[in-house]
Amino acid sequence: MGTNSMNRFPRETIQARKLERFLFIRKSYFSQVKSRSYKNS
Repeated sequence: MGTNSMNRFPRETIQARKLERFLFIRKSYFSQVKSRSYKNS
């Protein structure tokens, strides 16, 4: 049953996960850059 529910919307879930990961990585990256710039200044 689990495979069926997962295969129902494979494309949407994959895109959503990629977007979530991209946003999370970008957020953490910007936070690192901010802290770095604060330390330098």
